[in-house]
Amino acid sequence: MFLLRKLFGRSSKPKAPNKKRTKGQVAKEARQTLLSYKKSKVVKRVEILTCNDQYVCPTCRKLSTQTFTLDQALKKMPIPHACTSPHGCRCRYGGLTD
Repeated sequence: MFLLRKLFGRSSKPKAPNKKRTKGQVAKEARQTLLSYKKSKVVKRVEILTCNDQYVCPTCRKLSTQTFTLDQALKKMPIPHACTSPHGCRCRYGGLTD
């Protein structure tokens, strides 16, 4: 337990991010991720990954159960969206190869 506290701090609870990303930053990062997946020709679909903590908003939680083809994701751009988390949208795309 002491080692965990030393590595991760006194509290084992997840901490809120220090800096909130703007919607523009999230959109740019998300688009770059999708384009790099498409360029790799390895990733076929994507899933939405959340931080899975108490700061995840209901919309992000719902998105985390969905998968998209790369073309669908590039067209629809589910990230970013109208996230209601006080810390902003922290969702990411995760690549799926099958």
